[in-house]
Amino acid sequence: MKLKVGVLIYDDVEILDFAGPCEVFSSAKMDGKPCFEVITFGVKFFPAFVTGGFEMLSNMHIQAQIPLDVVVIPGGDGVQEVLANPELRDWLAYLKNQGTRIASVCTGAFVLAELGYLNGLRATTHHEDIQNLKMKYPQIAVVEGVRFVDNGQILTAAGVSAGIDMSLHLVEQLCGESVANACRKRMEWGSSTTQTV
Repeated sequence: MKLKVGVLIYDDVEILDFAGPCEVFSSAKMDGKPCFEVITFGVKFFPAFVTGGFEMLSNMHIQAQIPLDVVVIPGGDGVQEVLANPELRDWLAYLKNQGTRIASVCTGAFVLAELGYLNGLRATTHHEDIQNLKMKYPQIAVVEGVRFVDNGQILTAAGVSAGIDMSLHLVEQLCGESVANACRKRMEWGSSTTQTV
């Protein structure tokens, strides 16, 4: 049975913050079969305009409260608008109570911080936003210089590529090291060999 991963989409979301995790979970296979079903969730019923001016139509609206194994909250310039959405609060509260693993990328950490989900926990975010997170939410043990922080149910990652690292970490936890390594190989992730012709 495939595990379900939800990825939040909203206006001005950072495209790689959601596309990176989507790629990781979509490419995870065991015995040739997908390990995950990836579902994008929107905060509105019509397409969102993500960074770069791309138009993105989500699979579902956040009103659809279906059980998920993992949910990814990406960062982006539109994160403050998302914070004010009461439906998002209800959706995440439902998922948290269901035991869903909640993972943020970049400034997505501010959503979890505002909801109190990071209180008393270690957390990180994009290096340009570390000081803001520290000042605004002193009850969080903000960690600098790390790719991601895993608190069990709640995870936070720094920016863009760190979200991919965190997603690979989750794949390894949920499906095993061999599946995660196959993902890394398929994505050419972490290859340091260079060749010029």
